[in-house]
Amino acid sequence: MDVMNEPLTWTEPVTAKKLNLALPTLRKLVDQGSGPPCILVNGRRRYRPTSVMAWLEALEKVEAA
Repeated sequence: MDVMNEPLTWTEPVTAKKLNLALPTLRKLVDQGSGPPCILVNGRRRYRPTSVMAWLEALEKVEAA
């Protein structure tokens, strides 16, 4: 995925779709502290594509260990 051509942030539904997760699953992961990092904008979670990709890469490293 070329994150440079993506918007600055993704909404929760967009992030869930990009990760092939159900929205409640994404919310649960974030609430448990094991999901991708997010920021709050006007009380709504937003996700930076670069942060989501870094989170995925960190998961790959854990799986490989």
